[in-house]
Amino acid sequence: MRYGQYEFLLQIKKWDTNYTRTIIFVFLIDAALVIFHNSPPRLMVSELKMDVSCPEACFQAESATECMSHFEQWTETRFWRNRLSIVSVVRQICQAEINEDLVQEFSKIGTLNLFTMVQAIHSLMFHLQNSLIFETTLAPVQTGLENWRRIWDKRIPEDIDIRETPETLWKLVGFLRHASEFWHLARIKSAKIISAADDAQTENEDTHEASRYDHTDMGDVNGLIMEYRRMNLGMV
Repeated sequence: MRYGQYEFLLQIKKWDTNYTRTIIFVFLIDAALVIFHNSPPRLMVSELKMDVSCPEACFQAESATECMSHFEQWTETRFWRNRLSIVSVVRQICQAEINEDLVQEFSKIGTLNLFTMVQAIHSLMFHLQNSLIFETTLAPVQTGLENWRRIWDKRIPEDIDIRETPETLWKLVGFLRHASEFWHLARIKSAKIISAADDAQTENEDTHEASRYDHTDMGDVNGLIMEYRRMNLGMV
């Protein structure tokens, strides 16, 4: 391949991956409003049909050659070969318990994608907690949470070998490293939904509370966090 064609191909790949990351971050902002302000999702999980995001190494490469090298490694993974979308990965982990080989491969998907997956489960639960709920309805969510935790426990953080210095701060995972705390919060929410479905009085109280859409005091999520602190959920 001539140098000009090489550079052109690299620019196309960069545009595609930057577009994917932009949509992912738009979804994450929307999901944060769902969690912290009880706002109805504007972007549905079923709309996340873009490919999973490429590894951070592709965006942190210091040369075109290094960037292309990381892209080529990514094309060898099942995520690229099967052009897996975010929604297809979420669907797969929620359908049934996945085997250890798949857990190991999914653990290489990257922290951003794992954070997006757990946020997607939160978005799904918003619709469940505001509808008539039976325990079996939550089975896919609970399966997804169990599979997600197994995958998270196997992952190797992208910044594991990066020293925390002023020059390298931009390369660190950052806030995404707290994805496991959102997993704990999702477990608490699912337990409350099941409890509410089994108790008519609690269900009425939760229905009234859930009707407070777009509130800004974050009282509901603060209550869940306090409950989270009291529960022994096996912290990371």
